[in-house]
Amino acid sequence: MWHCSYHVHLCYLCTLVLAFFGYSCNGRISCLDGEGAPVDWFIIYKLPALPDHKDPHVQKGRGHLYMDARVGEWVLPGTEVGSRTGALGHTLQQMYDNVNRMRQEQGAYFAYNDQWPDGQLHKNKGHAKGSILFDKEGGFWLVHSLPRFPNWLEESYTWPVGDFSTKYAHIFMCVTFEHNAFRMIGKLLMYMEPAIYDASLPASLQEDNPYFSPAMDGIGPAVPPWNKKAPLLSRGGVDVLSFTKSSNYTEEMYKAFVGKHLDSDLAVQSWRTSKDSIPNCCWKPKVKNVKKLKLPYDVEFASSKDKSKWAVTTGGKSKWTCIGDLDRQEREMKRGGGTLCLKVPGVWQAFTSAVADTEKCKKTIDKKTEL
Repeated sequence: MWHCSYHVHLCYLCTLVLAFFGYSCNGRISCLDGEGAPVDWFIIYKLPALPDHKDPHVQKGRGHLYMDARVGEWVLPGTEVGSRTGALGHTLQQMYDNVNRMRQEQGAYFAYNDQWPDGQLHKNKGHAKGSILFDKEGGFWLVHSLPRFPNWLEESYTWPVGDFSTKYAHIFMCVTFEHNAFRMIGKLLMYMEPAIYDASLPASLQEDNPYFSPAMDGIGPAVPPWNKKAPLLSRGGVDVLSFTKSSNYTEEMYKAFVGKHLDSDLAVQSWRTSKDSIPNCCWKPKVKNVKKLKLPYDVEFASSKDKSKWAVTTGGKSKWTCIGDLDRQEREMKRGGGTLCLKVPGVWQAFTSAVADTEKCKKTIDKKTEL
């Protein structure tokens, strides 16, 4: 067996040879990097269109920053974010290559998005976007913020066309898990109440993973509590913590749920240009809205150009970074969704450093009026 982390060029050849069969070069479904090599996790920050930036892809809104379990800091790949030969393309191509194999009882896949590839908008479902692929040995969970992505599995992998996919920043996080984690991931999916548009769950996997079928049928939790916190462990041993909620949980997730259980203040980046945007929460746990971002490679932009949804702990010993689904808007308090948190110091430092400015707390704010 070839070990991709040490033999990248051999792994690339292996990826080409085995592409027809939909395997990574170690024969297991996994998040894959830009060379097609398995990684425990990766994070992609698709940058907004920045016409004055020196990188031509960044200028056009197709540039991105990348980090993974081996590359512990942001790098600028210099390629288009949606390329088939990038990390997203390699990772998701496993789904397209595996459609027939999985329908022959060998694996399961799920693609969900409240804005489907054909443009259908599902406001009555969870404000959640992601893809899941696994078999009896494990797989990956990709969470992201991009509408209409990925494409239908009956077609082919493509990057969606439109201002929404280039003008604004978006975020993607992929985590690799062993098979035993997907039982809980299925339950978390139920709580999120996502709009699933492509899915297959063979009978051979249903007994070990009983919660995916209800999620596919649009069935959420039947009784309280309407939110769920679950610890997970990546294939590489990284602590992962998932926070999910159904539409029946109507408290502000970041303050009442995430901040409370992480016992920490938070800085939160989310889309907040609507009239029902939620202001800072200035009482413990404090939740401050990010106002401006600054990233390596001379990248700076206002939060109003960023549709990603992430949070980072501040002012304490806890070093968690959370990437997920929900904006700090009152309307989204009535929808399902969640956030997936990694406890990786390097990731925490990268996102902490990205916060160039936050909204200020008003001294006259009344604690009783906070959500």
